[in-house]
Amino acid sequence: MPWTVKDVDGFKKGLTPEQKKKWVSTANGVLKECQSQGGSDCEGKAIRIANSKFEWTDEQWEEHDEHFATKPQDKPGGSNVGKYKKGPFCGPAGGAPQGSYPVNTRARAISAIAYARHAPNPSGIRKCVCGHYPDLPACGKKEKSSMSEKIPKGALRFVSTGAHAFVEGEEDKQLNMVVYSGGVIQGHWYWNNLAIDLEGMSFPMERYPILENHDTAKKIGFTGKPIIDGRIIINPKTTRFVDTEESREFQKLSSEGFPYQSSLYAKPTSVERLVEGEKKEVNGQIITGPGTIWRNCEFKEASVCVFGWDSKTNSSVFSRDETEDVDYTQIGGESYTYMTDAIVVDNSNNKEVKEMPKTVKELQEKYPELVQKLTDDLSAGHSQELQAKDDEINRLKKENEKQGDRIDHLEKKDIIRTEREIKSEAMQIVNSKLVATDIPERLYEKIRRLVKHDRFVQDDVLDTEAYSKFVDDEIKDFEEVGVTKTVLGMGGTSKGDVDDAKEKLDKEDDDAIEKMLKMTGDIQ
Repeated sequence: MPWTVKDVDGFKKGLTPEQKKKWVSTANGVLKECQSQGGSDCEGKAIRIANSKFEWTDEQWEEHDEHFATKPQDKPGGSNVGKYKKGPFCGPAGGAPQGSYPVNTRARAISAIAYARHAPNPSGIRKCVCGHYPDLPACGKKEKSSMSEKIPKGALRFVSTGAHAFVEGEEDKQLNMVVYSGGVIQGHWYWNNLAIDLEGMSFPMERYPILENHDTAKKIGFTGKPIIDGRIIINPKTTRFVDTEESREFQKLSSEGFPYQSSLYAKPTSVERLVEGEKKEVNGQIITGPGTIWRNCEFKEASVCVFGWDSKTNSSVFSRDETEDVDYTQIGGESYTYMTDAIVVDNSNNKEVKEMPKTVKELQEKYPELVQKLTDDLSAGHSQELQAKDDEINRLKKENEKQGDRIDHLEKKDIIRTEREIKSEAMQIVNSKLVATDIPERLYEKIRRLVKHDRFVQDDVLDTEAYSKFVDDEIKDFEEVGVTKTVLGMGGTSKGDVDDAKEKLDKEDDDAIEKMLKMTGDIQ
């Protein structure tokens, strides 16, 4: 702990996003106070009080807020308390602290309506603002008007969160299928935020088809009137599977655990538009504009599917391009826009939506500024992407050059080290063999120069056996020509005699070496 809004459903289900925030505020506040006083079972106490809070009276709410929110700025809708000195203020009308939601200018009144969603009671804020500025567009009474519109097929068929379909039972199989969860479908590509008023859902037929992917050629079964219980639920008691390949496959795969979703097909007959920041309660949930509420609609059929609409769906029933004619009553006519793949379409004040351009040429002719902007944006994005790639390539090149230099340096060091090791190994062989002979030490250096090891090295490895034999043969040649140590007697001799003897030995050694060199062909 502390808890977050993601934890709330585990303790109290059915709360709106705003109510979840209040639950978290209450639970964490009680937990902190209980722990600071050394209380026991603080978490359980915090959860019980947070759950019971949604059954409190207005006086209990005020008492709680005063206890846990020490500053007005900490209360819902009170973030700007103290920022504006001059009133009037509409905050208290919506349950926000005094000093919030100033309406002393028209611009601030418009802002108050736009941010009313942050207050405990947004409608109270809106009512207060409209009392000061009744001519604001958001304060006008929503008018009803008849509309005839070509609506993309994919906008009439959708999957909501919590919609599922699976088979239960072994022999007497029944369909467990929730078609619509009753919640808000956030950010719908056509309707923006969308909610379907379950009280306005009509079922004019006795039986309804259950299909696969809304394809009339792929029949799964049929059912009677669905159950409305905060959701749209297919009644398993009035549902029958049909004997088709698609139905048998669905029953088999679903029984094995394959995760099917369900999708609803309905047509609206009464639509209410919500402007930015406008809030309405539908099915116990809060929907915030921009968005749409289907106040009345006709249920057509339900389908099992693997996925709902996505950008790669080829089925025409989910198409954004193919349309259906839909006649409905629109409640409210304030400026409203919705997104399609191609452009933003304006559907304000009873204007019928024109048919979408079919070709790029038509799009360029009808919306040249939009096409130019898209072109510029794509060009700028492409240029930035290319520049980023060039920068990355240059960086990698420099990195490779540095890496190459480091590799060359390491290879050089490795070559030098290897040569030194080979030379040292050869020297050890020569020295160990020389000290075991009677050859004078003064000749060691000359012999070392004669027994070169280079031709005994292959793949950076010294052939020690062959080289040792070579050294033995060379030393043997020296010994055979009489290049060995001579022990002088200890009798009385003069210095001159010693020098003459030394000179004689040197001459003998030189003659022997010269003789050996002639034998090896090193001199002529």
